[in-house]
This record gives sequence, C-alpha cells and structure tokens, in this order.
Amino acid sequence: DKIYEMALKDKDIYFISADLGAPALDRFREDLPEQFLHAGISEQNMIDVAAGLGLSGKKVYVYAMGPFITLRCLEQLKCSLAQMNLPVTVISVGLGLGYADAGPTHYITEDFACLRSIVNFEVYTPSDLSTVVELAELSNKKPALRVFRLDRNAVEDIHIQGVPVGTGFVELKKGKQIGILSCGYVFQRILKNWSEVTNELEIGLVDVFRNKPLNLEELK
Repeated sequence: DKIYEMALKDKDIYFISADLGAPALDRFREDLPEQFLHAGISEQNMIDVAAGLGLSGKKVYVYAMGPFITLRCLEQLKCSLAQMNLPVTVISVGLGLGYADAGPTHYITEDFACLRSIVNFEVYTPSDLSTVVELAELSNKKPALRVFRLDRNAVEDIHIQGVPVGTGFVELKKGKQIGILSCGYVFQRILKNWSEVTNELEIGLVDVFRNKPLNLEELK
C-alpha cells in the first residue's frame, strides 16, 4: 500500500510481480497499469527486466514468494543487479517455513546466507509493520539495491514511535552483561515470551532489522 501511494505521485516507480495471488496488488494493477508489470512464473526473467528498467533510471520493485525470487534467481541477482549496483528493491515474502504447507519447493532456509554473500546488496529483515513502512519510504527517497525479507503473515507493531532506519537497529530493552540480537518473526516470538524474570536479569534486546551492512560500531 505504501509503494502504491508513492507510485501515484512518482511515475518513475515500477512494480513487477510474479504472483497474482496477493490482493494488495489488485489496486496497483488496476489504477496504475503503466507502472505495473506481471512477469508470470518467470522470476529469473523478471530480475533481468528489472535490471533494464533500473538502467533506464526507474525505481524498481520486484515481488514474489521468497524461494522463487531469491534462490531460484541467485545468478540473476548477482550478475544482472549486484554487479552493476542497480537501484532495485527485491521484496521476498514467506521466510523460513512460511509456505511449508506447499511442500519443500517453498522452503526458504538458505536465502539469508546467500544474499549476505552478494556484493552491493543491503539485506533487511523487518520485525514489525512500522519498520516495513519506513523501509518503503527509504527505498523511494534513497534508491539502492536492497532486499526486504518479509514474513508470510502480518506481524504486530512494536516500534510505535518510528524506526531509525539509518542505524539499522532498535534497542528495545537495555541490558548489562547479556544481550539478545534478533530480527523478523523470531524477534516477535522473543518479545511475546519476555518475562519479569528476564527483566530482572537485565538482559538487553535489540532488533537488528538491517542484516547487511551491520552497524557494528553503534551496536557496541
């Protein structure tokens, strides 16, 4: 929805999807047909099309289920996008076993390691809705080669006061000798199971939603 709002004002925004099953895209496709492309079940070609649009000065978003837009397209991500450092935002949905009901072809347990190894890629795993919105705005204001790793199901808001996307992390609970760093769905689970005992032990909790590059100096 946020990308749709931005695209209404900016005709250089293009959205390419390999998935027609996402209701949130219906409005985009109907209202902005010149800025929406459906690639069909051809994610590798979709990345190459995105590269061409990126070379033409467009702000490009590509969207599909996680295993298909990352692992299936790894060569294209590396050669077509990363080698030229093009301003394309890759939206990968359904991390881990999010689509496990569809079988092992839909498992995505290796993407994190693969994506972090590719030069020029920024990797984000947001833990709540407000972070996703902030990252969408960042992708428009400062286009770069990024991948947003999103869970299949909606997650609750944690960072009500806004997210400092520039730092890449949010310290939610301060600690002394012990600190837990996490992101995404796992961060949500940790927070839900936080207890008074944990607080008494003065354990810190940090949402490291930008996985690459890590802000090591400030994290210290």
